[in-house]
Amino acid sequence: YVKVVLDIYQVLSKNARVDWWKNHEMKRVMRNKIDDYLYDELKLNQGIELSVEQIDAIVDDVMKLAENNHEIFAK
Repeated sequence: YVKVVLDIYQVLSKNARVDWWKNHEMKRVMRNKIDDYLYDELKLNQGIELSVEQIDAIVDDVMKLAENNHEIFAK
């Protein structure tokens, strides 16, 4: 779990820009990158069973947490 959290943190950090939490396009890109990570890395490469609904819920939760703590990703 720790590796997954750190990997998602890296995805967010790499894609965060100034005021990203106010920009719908930037948030869309970040959501897609997290979704890609969960699907490609966890589901396909590691064989972890995740439904589309579970992936969507994880992405929603991650984005809520990131937006509420946006200062961590400030550049």
